[in-house]
Amino acid sequence: MLSEALLGDIDFREKALKVLQYACRLAAARTVNRADALLWSRAAQSFASGRRLIKLLRWIKYGRDLRAAWREADEVRRRQLLAEVGMNLAIDTLQDLRTLEHLGLLRAGRLPSWVPRAVEWLDFAVSVNGLSLRASDSALSEADQKALNHRLDLFKYACDIVVTSHDVA
Repeated sequence: MLSEALLGDIDFREKALKVLQYACRLAAARTVNRADALLWSRAAQSFASGRRLIKLLRWIKYGRDLRAAWREADEVRRRQLLAEVGMNLAIDTLQDLRTLEHLGLLRAGRLPSWVPRAVEWLDFAVSVNGLSLRASDSALSEADQKALNHRLDLFKYACDIVVTSHDVA
């Protein structure tokens, strides 16, 4: 059954929590009653924590991708795949450190202030790299889906970079 397959997918669950998180943030921003706004805001924070926990140690899955990248015969494609794995490892490791800090397991202020911006730029680079990688795979329906996801991610990360540059400045 499709719904069972989707619920079993960690990325799907993380994206579902993201939708719920942003819906709660929107409800908090649109609610006039201060107590209700606080309730929606706390719910959004809970969903954000849930997302962080789901993504914790996600970098472990890249072992398989790394082996596949090294087996790639085409040199240019191999380099792109290795770059994708490397950037994803860096992103997930930095995100794990931020999660540990958020949960209080790592003392606040230990991470450099540039980490959130670096994660956004790395995400952006992964999306650009993913678009060029998936362009040659367009015959596969899964590749089409990945290419669409990378396009959407590219737009999202561009927006995140703009927001982050205004927040940190």
